[in-house]
Amino acid sequence: MGNGSLVVEVNNALNWFGGEFVVQLTIMSAIFLPCKKRRLWGLRYILSLAIIWLVGLLRVPAPWLYILYFALNGGMVIFVYNFKFLQSLFISICMYCVQHIASCLSYGIIFSVISICKDFRLYDYYFIIMPVVCALTMAAAYFTVVRYINKMGDFQINYRVVLFIACAFLLVAALLTHYIRQMVFWQSAALVSLMAMAVLFALLVLVILFMNIKAVTLSQENIILTQLLNKDKQHYEQTRLSNEKIQIKYHDMKKLQRGGIINYSELSDVDGDKEILFSTYFTGNSALDVVLSEKALMCERLGIRFICTADGKAIDFMKPHHIYSFMVNALENSIESVRKRDDNREVEVVIVRKENMCIIKTVNYTDSETLDMCEGVPRTTKKNSEEHGFGVKSMRNVVNFYGGNIKFFVENHKFTMIAVMPIPEGEAKEKK
Repeated sequence: MGNGSLVVEVNNALNWFGGEFVVQLTIMSAIFLPCKKRRLWGLRYILSLAIIWLVGLLRVPAPWLYILYFALNGGMVIFVYNFKFLQSLFISICMYCVQHIASCLSYGIIFSVISICKDFRLYDYYFIIMPVVCALTMAAAYFTVVRYINKMGDFQINYRVVLFIACAFLLVAALLTHYIRQMVFWQSAALVSLMAMAVLFALLVLVILFMNIKAVTLSQENIILTQLLNKDKQHYEQTRLSNEKIQIKYHDMKKLQRGGIINYSELSDVDGDKEILFSTYFTGNSALDVVLSEKALMCERLGIRFICTADGKAIDFMKPHHIYSFMVNALENSIESVRKRDDNREVEVVIVRKENMCIIKTVNYTDSETLDMCEGVPRTTKKNSEEHGFGVKSMRNVVNFYGGNIKFFVENHKFTMIAVMPIPEGEAKEKK
């Protein structure tokens, strides 16, 4: 390896800070600083680094050094960042993976060069390659891992998966990779193959971790959406029964009036329900009638103009509670958007059949010229976004259930939702 002076000097310098591994892991941890932190995080971070540096001076032998620093790094994450225990463990694994990838890539590159040139003196260039690889790995990790974590906010993860991954990664990265690397260190081709597999393993760990977060998030969302749909189903039944009672009472009173019999106490009750009766829709679909009547009455009381063109037969193929859930969410979003406005207080809904397709459209005015979309639906503008935004996701689920598509867009300050669903073949033939 040449005269080895560069290797010796750099190693001596790194040993002042606990060695190459400790320095790399400490530097890599800095890319997570944009994540949410606790109060006095700067002081906490400096204290954590000081403890890590002091422990590094103890010269703990590998591979126990890797396990010890994984624990120290986890403690630093809990101490500095505002994460729960499992989230902190997740961040610690990510930090370790990033360091492991950078280290293995650096060794893989230098030993590939040595293997090609057949000259071990080129190992001196490792300390030139390594900082460059670390910088590039940090940049890649920031734009993928760190930014994704920040975007997720208060993410959830399956504790069994994260604990299993932590143990598996420590076993492979800290024990197997260390011992096998020592065995094949002077065999360039074998070492390059080992480093390549180690990099792929670390990348696989990151992929599994983030896939698990996605799976847990979707599972929780599905539970919430199912609960909301069941709640809408119950609300639909209650509203339908209330409307039927009012209409029966009104019909009976009219018959008595025509017969010359007037019960003034009951008549006064009916008069109190006139506002409801005047807002009642008869589209040919009872579920649609219920929700349109309910929202038309709401618009009447709020002073919002409600424009409706609806063919109830066009959505007969949908389950009543699906109709109710979809239309309630669509109309409530539109009403909420215009209720605080001084002008353009108007909500339009159109439900028509075109050939073998059912088309549902709602339109309302908005000050925005563009939409902030997230996973195909508009991002909620309410605070605590983790607790909101399920309405449009529920609408999308209903449309997907019937094999349709839903689209949201803004044009000329008009926010428009269009859902297109195919009418089942049997239903379509009956309507012809």
